[in-house]
Amino acid sequence: MTGDGLIRLNLNECPYPPPRPVIDRVREAASLMNRYDYADLNESLMNLLSGYAGVEPEYIKLLPGSESFMLYSALYFRSLGLYVVSPSPTFEPALIDFESAGVPVIRVPLDNDLLLNEELVLKFASKGGVLYVSNPNNPTGNLIVNEDFLREALEKFRYVIVDEAYFEFSGVTFKDWISSYGNLIILRTLSKAFAIAGARLGYVLGQPQTLREVLSKKRAFDIPITSIAAGIGALESLEIIREYVNNIVKTRENTVSSLNKIRGVKVRDSVTNFILVGVSDIQGKELYAELMKHGIIVKPLTHERLQEYVRVTIGTKDEMNYFIRAIKEISESLQQGQQYGQT
Repeated sequence: MTGDGLIRLNLNECPYPPPRPVIDRVREAASLMNRYDYADLNESLMNLLSGYAGVEPEYIKLLPGSESFMLYSALYFRSLGLYVVSPSPTFEPALIDFESAGVPVIRVPLDNDLLLNEELVLKFASKGGVLYVSNPNNPTGNLIVNEDFLREALEKFRYVIVDEAYFEFSGVTFKDWISSYGNLIILRTLSKAFAIAGARLGYVLGQPQTLREVLSKKRAFDIPITSIAAGIGALESLEIIREYVNNIVKTRENTVSSLNKIRGVKVRDSVTNFILVGVSDIQGKELYAELMKHGIIVKPLTHERLQEYVRVTIGTKDEMNYFIRAIKEISESLQQGQQYGQT
């Protein structure tokens, strides 16, 4: 619950506050804001990330939010005349970023089960192409990349970008492949599991030469000192962060189980910190409006394949219990209206 009384379940943020070390580190760094950069802070964060991700520091580049990678890399891709191939629906803002920088994007529809249409994707593969995949996929919440497909894609595309923004919830990663494949790029973020979305801090994994090439247009000093400090505090609090993740996963499972018991409600399985929820006989935008009446903000989906759903971030146990009651009330009200209409 926020200060305005609304329950915000629309941006896939962590519902729990930053751990105390984050607050302490940011407070310490506040007195350093007269400078653009402090090498000691950067080194501390890189060492912590190296230990957490299990790769050497030279295989990591920090980003002001992982999404900034799209804009930086797009400038490089455009200079080479490359195009991007991506499944759809996926994290659409990433594709819009590529397009806004002048990089053509080919959207390949997911199959009927909302899985990757591997054969069709590979038809667009060439050394003039870049493949972007979100795994787990946002907004569908499912894993869509397997090892056999990724291996073939790495052989055929110039670069393959795997966005692992929800890795902490799925536990699935291809980061160990970067030592073998120079064209593999892994995106990560501290905005989801680490409770510092407002710090806008992300990172990218890849071979050093690849990162130098693809991020050659990246500006210096683009990450605030306080964000670096927040990242240090978050990575110093891994025990707490893992507890947060476990709580979110448990709450997600309980929420899905409860929703599946409500007549007229449909919910898709997820390995992220969000789920897709729909109510029979109304579209997602209508469900969004009904939930707003209950003081709950979710994300309506506009893609033609998902218009019957809203995307719902997993909040605290109390928030999700309130959400479940609201969905039940909405569904029952719709069913009663239909009964009256038939008499």
